[in-house]
Parts: sequence; C-alpha cells; structure tokens
Amino acid sequence: MMKVNVGLVDRIIRSFVGIAAAVVAVYLDSLWSVIPAIIAVVAMVTAISGRCGLYTLFGIDTRKTR
Repeated sequence: MMKVNVGLVDRIIRSFVGIAAAVVAVYLDSLWSVIPAIIAVVAMVTAISGRCGLYTLFGIDTRKTR
C-alpha cells in the first residue's frame, strides 16, 4: 500500500495548477503544448492519489498529523 504524503491544501493547489496547465496546453498551438500537458497530468495524478514521488524521495509529508 502506498503511503499518502500530500496534504489537503497541497492537493488543492496541485489541482488548480493541473487545471491551469491543461488550459494552457489546449490553447498553445504548437509542439510546446506537450510541456504544460505533462505538468497537468503529473499535478492531477498527485492531487488525486495524494502521493508524490519527490516528497517520498526527500522525506516530505505535508499532511497534518495529530
């Protein structure tokens, strides 16, 4: 089982970044639209799953702990 390491505020920010990057990717009419599309996919996957590979690598956890 994968450990969740992305907190609620972080997930909301990632969702907005993913949506914004997707909009930019749609409106760019060139090969450069691939870059914001990749950013959108990564941001949305980490927001939905609650797990970030880089956070795991660096030992970061943005969830609130009690």
